[in-house]
This record gives sequence, structure tokens and C-alpha cells, in this order.
Amino acid sequence: MTASILQAIYIFTAILGVGITAIDLAGLLATSIEVGSQEHHANVGQSEHSIDANAHSDSHLDSVASTFLSSLFYLRIFVYFALGFGPTGLITKSYGYPDLTSAIYASTAGLISATAAYLVFKIQNKALDSSLQVEDLFLGKARVIVTISNGQMGKVRIATGQSVTERYAIAEDPSENLEIDAEVEVVSVHDDHIVVRRRKDLPLLETKQM
Repeated sequence: MTASILQAIYIFTAILGVGITAIDLAGLLATSIEVGSQEHHANVGQSEHSIDANAHSDSHLDSVASTFLSSLFYLRIFVYFALGFGPTGLITKSYGYPDLTSAIYASTAGLISATAAYLVFKIQNKALDSSLQVEDLFLGKARVIVTISNGQMGKVRIATGQSVTERYAIAEDPSENLEIDAEVEVVSVHDDHIVVRRRKDLPLLETKQM
């Protein structure tokens, strides 16, 4: 019974890890090709600073968004753990290793895979953070690439100078629906997301450091 349960766990985590990683890599490749076809050099960056374009902000929505993105990050790390754990477990079982030995090898491979992914993500973020100034986000041309609706988080692409950055975003007005390709303007910038609204003729807003 224990062996069959362990085998089932290996199969599940192998499918989860390999499947989602393949989808993730395919998405990154598609984004790279799309951005590379433009006349801009694509740099996906995030800032560790927060700047408000106006005095009003929805702290509750910001907190929910931050928690959501943090959960996604750790879920992604778990996927890479599964990528090492599942296939290694299946391989060791196919060679006739005892359950305990197989689990140790699989767990070790999973931890190595997850740790490597975590370090790579951190290095990428540090390298990309310096490629785009936060102030540039307010000046760039932004459009929605993942629908923002019903207070849910979406995604926008901002072209500024010779750089293109993609950021998770929520609408300033939770009831506003921002469809794909909608032109938007940045209201505020936070560590892991931005707040946007539909672009319209407005006087230039003064920014301030949070």
C-alpha cells in the first residue's frame, strides 16, 4: 500500500512539475518573440520602491494583491520542487530502490531544484531592477495584456524609451473593467504590482515617495 501511494505521489508531482514548467517556458518564449519583434529592447523589470501618483490609495486591495503575488511565487517554487522530486522518484523506483531510499533521493533532487529556481529568480530580479527607473513607468505608454476586471489582478505592458516592462496590475476603481489592449495610465507603483486607470486627458499628477 505504501509503495503504491508513493508511486502515485511521484506520478502526480512529475506531471505537475514537468507540465507547468513546460507551459511556463512556452509563455516566456512567446513573450520574448513578441517583444523581440518590436523595435524596442525588452527588459522585464520590477522596482523595490513605491511611488504614488496621488494621495489616494486602496490599502486593502494593495495588501490582497501583495499576498496573492507572494503566494504565486512560492507556488512556483513548489512546482520546481515537484520537477525534481517526481521524475527522480520514478527513476529510482524503476531501478528497484527501496521506498525510503527512493524518497530520500527524490526529496534531495526536489530541494536542489527548488533552491536553484529560487536563486535564479532572485538574481534575475536584481539584474532587471536596474534596467528601468520607477519614474519611467509614469511616462511610458501602457496597455492591458491580461484583462483587469471585477477587482481582479491583470497585467499591463509599458513601453518607455528603449525598454518594455510587464507588470501585474489592479484597477484604481475595483468596479472598472479594463479589456485587453485598453490604454491605461499608471496611478501608483508598488513592489509587486501597479495601480492603473483608463487613460484620459488629465493634468500631470505630482509624484511622491512613499
